[in-house]
Amino acid sequence: MSESWWFWVLTAGFFLVVAAFAGTFGMYSRLLGHYGQTLAPSLATGMATASGAGIAAEIHRRMVIAHLGPIPVGDRHAEKVDVTILAIAVSAAAAFVLFCELVLPFAAAEATSEQRRIARIRATGTRYAGTLDTVEYRHERVAGMCQFDVTVRFGVYDDLRHVTVRMTTWPTRVPLPGTAVVVIVASPESPGAGPNPVRRRWLRRAAAVNQSILVEPDTAHDIEFDPNVNLYTESSGGGGA
Repeated sequence: MSESWWFWVLTAGFFLVVAAFAGTFGMYSRLLGHYGQTLAPSLATGMATASGAGIAAEIHRRMVIAHLGPIPVGDRHAEKVDVTILAIAVSAAAAFVLFCELVLPFAAAEATSEQRRIARIRATGTRYAGTLDTVEYRHERVAGMCQFDVTVRFGVYDDLRHVTVRMTTWPTRVPLPGTAVVVIVASPESPGAGPNPVRRRWLRRAAAVNQSILVEPDTAHDIEFDPNVNLYTESSGGGGA
């Protein structure tokens, strides 16, 4: 095959595609920042990667068939070439692309709905000054970021409350306990359900279960990050921190 000019053109194209493959990760990062969730970006980048792999496998399959054409049937076994595996790879890539095309719209719609819900909480919720009480590493990762269970204290005096939420952040940006945060509590969904003064505490606790809580950094204060980055950095062996 190396005697054909198109073979060298395709070889050069292969290396160009490998060099451009980093763009797929750039697309994933942009989509992750846009949606704030991993499912839709994973499907989109997976579809792009599978499309490229499927096209490459199909080109390779056609090249092999063209190479085998002039060879007598009885002598083909000496070439040790089988296009069956390539055909399976093309079919698998096509099936995965079809799966992504079917699921991606629903994943994108769900992520967009979540973003709108967060925007509503920011616009209409009640804001409280809060503090990170505890930061516990879960030894789990999502898209290269570490996951933590954090306990947040917010409110004042007899209205002091604690809530445990999941935090996802980069290893170099793990806030220390005592960091100031803003806790935004969504308004109750049912209008007119004002608390009865006699049963105020019970209703407040019940509402805390049903309400959505959004925890964000308090940009009015400086944030101190944990300097022990090695505790959260994934090892080179891939075993995790």
